[in-house]
Amino acid sequence: MLEGKCKGWSICMSGFRDSNLEEVITSEGGKIVSGVSKKTTHLVVKDKSANSSKISKAKLLGIPILSIEEFYGILNN
Repeated sequence: MLEGKCKGWSICMSGFRDSNLEEVITSEGGKIVSGVSKKTTHLVVKDKSANSSKISKAKLLGIPILSIEEFYGILNN
């Protein structure tokens, strides 16, 4: 992985906790946030078809919603 791949990203997770993923994000310069706001850059979810308040807010704000697998795909490219 390239250093700083998540630099400047504020990532929120919904429906799961993954300490390994959190460690990768922070080591790559990203930040883990607990809620979705206009400062959030990505929402990573367990189930994209779920109807959570975080997903609804991300859609409203135009924030990319990614599955865990899609997010790992971005990190590994």
